[in-house]
Amino acid sequence: MTDSTSGTPGTARGMNLRVTFWGVQGSCPIFPTQAEVDQYAKQVAAYTVERTLQDIADQLERGQCTPQSLRALASQTAAAEYQQKFGLPILPIYGGDTTCIEVTTCEGNVLLFDLGTGVRDFSSRLTAGDENREGRALHVFASHEHLDHRNGLPFARFCFEKNNPYTVHLYGTRQVLTALDERYGIYSHQVTRATYVDDPLDYRVISANFTGTEIRTSSSPLPSGGFAWPIWQVGEPIHINATTITPFEVYHGITQCLAYKVQHGSSSFVFCTDHELRHGPDPSDPRQIRSIAAERRLLEYCQNVDVAYFDGQYFMDEYTGAAGIGTGVGVPRLDWGHSCIEDVIARVKQCNIRRTFIGHHDPERLWGQRIEIDRELDVICKGTPYEIHLAKAGATINL
Repeated sequence: MTDSTSGTPGTARGMNLRVTFWGVQGSCPIFPTQAEVDQYAKQVAAYTVERTLQDIADQLERGQCTPQSLRALASQTAAAEYQQKFGLPILPIYGGDTTCIEVTTCEGNVLLFDLGTGVRDFSSRLTAGDENREGRALHVFASHEHLDHRNGLPFARFCFEKNNPYTVHLYGTRQVLTALDERYGIYSHQVTRATYVDDPLDYRVISANFTGTEIRTSSSPLPSGGFAWPIWQVGEPIHINATTITPFEVYHGITQCLAYKVQHGSSSFVFCTDHELRHGPDPSDPRQIRSIAAERRLLEYCQNVDVAYFDGQYFMDEYTGAAGIGTGVGVPRLDWGHSCIEDVIARVKQCNIRRTFIGHHDPERLWGQRIEIDRELDVICKGTPYEIHLAKAGATINL
């Protein structure tokens, strides 16, 4: 939808924020296995056969079915039209792209959280029909520098619009900004030894204009040469017109990681990926202390929010290594920087979050298993004032 005031993509009338999930996969992008494709096709086929036989039986009872009428359905066009009568089953598609979540405000500002491979589809939608709009701008809020959260940038069309280039305002830790500059030279306009480590391109083929704002935390490393960005202190709200975005620190092992709370009017959304509520054996371990402090901070920011997106890559027995994921063997995942689904459920209850979406799906998690998790979450939430679902790429939530 186009906002009538700014001409930029806006939210539905009467809404403050529109949240769209473009990438919710964790660790690496995936494509469905042949077995999963076959399983999906069999479920669709079984549903179609069931509905067809029911419909034919009903027609026979009414005396409306003849051999000739059945033969008339034998063509591809007639069969497709017949199927439209009862539709197709709604089978969930969880998506295979890594983290990228869009929040569009009613003022037409576009906020993007992380640059995983989901940014490719996002960018295609953003740039379609947008060629002549003046002042094309995008605000990107990065969680951290790991590859699965930034490897979509070379495939983003907004980087290469030459006639009317975008301005990309990027907020994140010094490590995020440094990683992107070392790979592409988008700030320093310099080629380094790391420039072509990930991708065979640099700033000379990127037409977008990048600005960077470093979000500084108490544990941020002190600058040691290199490019100097404007500094913003973690916890201080960032204002984009009437929208407030507040960055805060979560626990991702040794890696600095940021979460964000977005507020506009009475609507609120929390984006929190790659946070681990650590379950270590020693409560005095400095890592355990940091993790517990980060969890308390997260609980404060999540109180009574409308929608939250959380990392829930594991179940507890998978986290401890007592069980494997999918068909894999059990591996302890302490300090891998990701949360347990049980922790997410407890957080939702503690914070009174209205709608929660669990993302950063483990690449070993099979499609059928994800469906079963969603069913279990529905049972857990039945009769409660909150909803919890696995995040699905392409889903849109209006606030």
